[in-house]
Amino acid sequence: MNTKSMLLAGGLAGIAMGVLAAIPLIGILSSCCCLWAGLWGAGILAVWIYRLSNKTQPSLTVGQGVLLGLGAGLVGAVIVSIFGAISSVLFSGSSAAQYTQMIEQMESMGTEIPAEYAQILEQYSSAAGNILVSTLCNFFVFPLFGMIGGLIGTALIWKNNAPAAQPPAVQ
Repeated sequence: MNTKSMLLAGGLAGIAMGVLAAIPLIGILSSCCCLWAGLWGAGILAVWIYRLSNKTQPSLTVGQGVLLGLGAGLVGAVIVSIFGAISSVLFSGSSAAQYTQMIEQMESMGTEIPAEYAQILEQYSSAAGNILVSTLCNFFVFPLFGMIGGLIGTALIWKNNAPAAQPPAVQ
């Protein structure tokens, strides 16, 4: 096992994952339609990059494939969290106004919202609330799907070069 190549493969795949997930249209489609291909695809990409850099290695264990996906997921989570924090800070005023407008509309329709719930909504509409919640979700979802992708990639890309068992000769 080449640790340097594993880190490089996981990092490159994680960068691809993070950048794709940070693009608003792709991120929204992925979340709404459960198209997690960008997430588990990064695990497969990490295994593929590692395979290209280590053609002489006869096999990759399932655990190593999962570690490659985990690395890609962690790097992707960092990148998308950074982009998310920047956009949350830039657009926090508009989301806070939207939450306030939503509360006012619900109250005008006759729905009484307890003050505690209104306060919680206002807290999470702030930049800090958005950053905290999205970062926690990113660091759960991205590594999980990256590991699944590493598992799939190991099964699809890395073939064991061990000779197959020969059936007994018939006499």
